Amino acid sequence: LENIAAAGARVYHLIEPRFKEDGTQVLKGSKADLEERFSSRITRGILSGSISPNALGKVLKEHNVTVEQLGYLYAEEISRAGRVLGSQGILKKQQKALFKEMNEIDAKLYEMGDFTSTARKVANDQAILEMGSVWKGIVHLNKARIGMMTIQLATTARNTTNGYMRNYVYALDNLGAGLYNVAKGNISKIKNASDKVLKEEADKAVRTGVSQMRNATQAVFLKDLVLGMNSNTTEALVRLYKDPTFGRSDQAKYLFKEMGDVGMATGTETGLVGVARFLNGFNTMSDNMFKRAIFSRELDSIIYGQTGQRLQDVLKSGKFGSIDPKALSEASNRALDFTYQTGKFKGKGGFANETFDYLIRAGSTVPGSFITPFPRYLVNQFRFIYEHTPVLGMVNLGGILNKTDTAERFGKQIGGLTTLYAMLQMRANLGDENTTAFEYNTPQMGPLKSNGYYDARANLGPFSAFAVAADYLYKLMPNVDETTYKINIGDMDFDTLVKQNPRIAKDVGYSSRDLIYALTGGQGRGGTGLQFIDAALDIGQNGINMSEEQWQEPMVRFLADTINTVTVGAGVIKDLVATVDPDFRKVPDNTDISLFGYFMKQATRSFPQTTDPNVDGLLGYKGIGPQRTGVSEKPTRSGGTTMTNPLLKLTLGLSEQEEKTLAEKEITRLNLEYFEYAPRKIKLDGSLSNKAKAFMGKYVEKEIASYLQSDSYHDVPSDFEKRLNLKSRLISFRQKARNAVLDPNSAKNDDEILQIHKAK
Repeated sequence: LENIAAAGARVYHLIEPRFKEDGTQVLKGSKADLEERFSSRITRGILSGSISPNALGKVLKEHNVTVEQLGYLYAEEISRAGRVLGSQGILKKQQKALFKEMNEIDAKLYEMGDFTSTARKVANDQAILEMGSVWKGIVHLNKARIGMMTIQLATTARNTTNGYMRNYVYALDNLGAGLYNVAKGNISKIKNASDKVLKEEADKAVRTGVSQMRNATQAVFLKDLVLGMNSNTTEALVRLYKDPTFGRSDQAKYLFKEMGDVGMATGTETGLVGVARFLNGFNTMSDNMFKRAIFSRELDSIIYGQTGQRLQDVLKSGKFGSIDPKALSEASNRALDFTYQTGKFKGKGGFANETFDYLIRAGSTVPGSFITPFPRYLVNQFRFIYEHTPVLGMVNLGGILNKTDTAERFGKQIGGLTTLYAMLQMRANLGDENTTAFEYNTPQMGPLKSNGYYDARANLGPFSAFAVAADYLYKLMPNVDETTYKINIGDMDFDTLVKQNPRIAKDVGYSSRDLIYALTGGQGRGGTGLQFIDAALDIGQNGINMSEEQWQEPMVRFLADTINTVTVGAGVIKDLVATVDPDFRKVPDNTDISLFGYFMKQATRSFPQTTDPNVDGLLGYKGIGPQRTGVSEKPTRSGGTTMTNPLLKLTLGLSEQEEKTLAEKEITRLNLEYFEYAPRKIKLDGSLSNKAKAFMGKYVEKEIASYLQSDSYHDVPSDFEKRLNLKSRLISFRQKARNAVLDPNSAKNDDEILQIHKAK
């Protein structure tokens, strides 16, 4: 506070006194001079050129104060003026003068940083308070709801796995950028050996390149990323950064905040937000481990590039306070970028940044959070994909690359190409003709013998786009001879070169579902499920024609999903119970004729559930919420949907699946979309729709499987024609399954007859 006051006083006195209405200047230091408002003084000084940004920056640096901290004085004055205006009714002329000053200083100081952000925060906070405790309660509950969505151990496992994958891409990014900078610097030194200024710039480029390659090496050896253990340098840096004595503690709180998209969760929250923060403890530990490591590496790289000194030497000499605030800010931003939490896009220029800013602001509101509860994650994963896309990542489309230089862009091209190649190898060696972009067969190693496969989409996150691209490229490759030389490691075989499986289908198109999922990145965390994608694709194929009554069901589903997000953490209990009790591995049918019943079933679906004893011969009903009367059916097999290996999902986040049937394999191989083989939904009756899927599952297992084994199918000359023939038969059985459940003669009682007639 003393530093801010001293800096403010010096800035105040650097600006010449104002002129009176008669044209004479007020005497400097007089009572009339000192009575001028700080906001008026600094606005007038900057607009008139009495104080330059350089002069202002020099004063602030001498007092170890940031521009934003100086803004506290401005914020206090605006707050005080606001109270005066509200309580005493100052004339409109004075109101306009104050607002004019605020707008002018915002416009003039924009390039120097968000100078009046503190003032706006004060105004916003005061506005929220004035809206009353009801709105505060709504905001509190909403923050708790979002926080509760990520408390599962599986989420921590997925985030940590993705962080380690990101760490190796970071290594490649730095290696490529370092090689570029070293080469550029050395060439520049040769060309400009006699020019001192250019030679220093070249030396700086070389130092930066060397430091970036050092970062790459540290990333490879997981520096500061092993069991949460930190080097002495990183530990000291973080402690000093958090220490209020050095005036950086607010920045440190922002960097090491908890529950990233929720807001400034600092550890002092109470109520449900405090509970959510506590339950997110493992996530916070994981996030902060990566942030500490990247923050330390990046700051070391920046300092070495600028001065030739290492961070550890600066800290040992007790000169933390002398580190350029811009260097700390840049290192902090890169750490946030690494963990997909960057949120400041306003004012960076270009339609891309404007769009990102809008999405984050929209998703940060209470209504917007119901659609996109994690806006920063979605925006930053898209940026990650774009930056690492070969060739496209060099084009600064709409300002999306911001201020990254050519070296950084080149480095990310190296990272992107290598990541794509790695995904291509995974597709070739861990997949087959019956797996999709996100599916990998269970490795057959030692005692681990399984005929199932993993759905790894949740673990891949932003890497999903590279998995989709690898799958697409793999299917475009020409078939090669099966005798390609292999490398044997234990029980596993690896091809020396990527070669295509000759059974891969040709000319069958690509999965719209996978493509949409990849571009929207990590739907589970983004709050939008695959069901939404399937529904959107279905509407695209079949159109939409909904009455007012028919809109009720999706609205009820939306409200139920909102309630369910609060209890989604109960999935941990569900997985634990399913691990020890096989009865809970069948996924129950959560549909209902009654909208209220449908709402209650959907809202409680995260809790352990099993079905009614009178249905399918399963054991007695157990669970929370309304009684379920059946299992969630699949349109490709009978017996419903089953959870496989819930313990693996609980601990590693990987979803192991059952071995595919003959028909399921061929449907996957020929890239038939879900909406092409699942019966069209029966509007306003989810339970009948579920029964239709059960009929379809039986048809596929018997009729379709029989057809696939027939000579008439095997004799079809191309995969393209096979797809057309199979699709035609599936369409026929889709309609047959729908007709079967809508046949009044199939009803067992009057209630079922009424239900069928209503649906028809």
